[in-house]
Amino acid sequence: MQKYSLVLIPLLFAGCMSMAPEYVRPNAPIPSSFDMNTSVQKSTLQDLAWEAFVREPSLQAVVAQALENSRNLKKAVANIEMARATYRVSKSAQFPSIDASATGSKARALSGESTAISESSSATVGLSSYELDFFGKVKSQSEASLQTYKGVEEAEKTVRIALIAETMNAWLSYAADKTLLTLAEQTKESAKRSLDVVQKRVDLGVDTKVSLFNAQSVYEQARADVANYTTQVAQDRSALELLVGAKVADEHFPKGLEEGAQAWLLDVPVGLSSEVLLERPDVREAEYNLKSANANIGVARAAYFPSITLTTKGGVGTSTLTGLFDGGTSKIWSFAPTVTLPILIWASVMPIWIMPKPEESFI
Repeated sequence: MQKYSLVLIPLLFAGCMSMAPEYVRPNAPIPSSFDMNTSVQKSTLQDLAWEAFVREPSLQAVVAQALENSRNLKKAVANIEMARATYRVSKSAQFPSIDASATGSKARALSGESTAISESSSATVGLSSYELDFFGKVKSQSEASLQTYKGVEEAEKTVRIALIAETMNAWLSYAADKTLLTLAEQTKESAKRSLDVVQKRVDLGVDTKVSLFNAQSVYEQARADVANYTTQVAQDRSALELLVGAKVADEHFPKGLEEGAQAWLLDVPVGLSSEVLLERPDVREAEYNLKSANANIGVARAAYFPSITLTTKGGVGTSTLTGLFDGGTSKIWSFAPTVTLPILIWASVMPIWIMPKPEESFI
């Protein structure tokens, strides 16, 4: 019992401390409050989900199609899975790994004219290279992996929000240019009618050719505008389908900025608290990365101190293969602690006069 106590007591105290500095959120160089008479609503970004923000059915369908087909978004989701697996590996290092093994051997040896056959078998259970985390190195590594994992989750949200915003902008740009194309075509038709009228007046001698040339100039400019906006609409369609990652159905393209287009999107509430900026995924990702770097400081500090690793096994063994299951066994055990002290630790306590000056070189 005393033997097992010597092994269990260090396990209870391992990981009870951390050498990472206490994390303190940096102060932003902005005023903490503003003098405003309007009432501030306690709204957050979570209250403005894109499904509730977008009211136009065709735009909703296009955004949903983009989210389904985006390879950048799929890559961000895969990065989350990778970061989650990395964190689980780091977390598992805080707990002992228990291994079970069974071995058996039978050998024949020649000695002159006689032969000797030797047999042995054993079955053991124990810890394999378990590091006692007295200085919090493993705990800090796990904390750094956790914060990195949270940061990757926020990065996925950033990719998602950016994709939604770019898709909506491309769809609205198509609608705006489609409206401008319609106006340009109407202007072209009006200029054509005006040109025909001026041509008849010139033929009757009522107007001069100067008026005819002016009318022709207006008509040709209208034709150029139609060609320009036709090209722009085609480019907007290609840009939207590139963002969506697939062919967009014709019925999901807007005919233009129709009457009531201002109701396509939900209005942002008046008096929205500026605290929503702290909920931005890119801001939260940066803070999680800062926390991860803070935890890595604890890992670096713990590297200055000894690393204690335990390898212990206990079980039964016998000199015959069949004796392991017949009860003719004897208890076997091993306890092998290992202490590793980094040599470079002495550089931190080396006197100043021994250290080389910046201008000195070892070459």
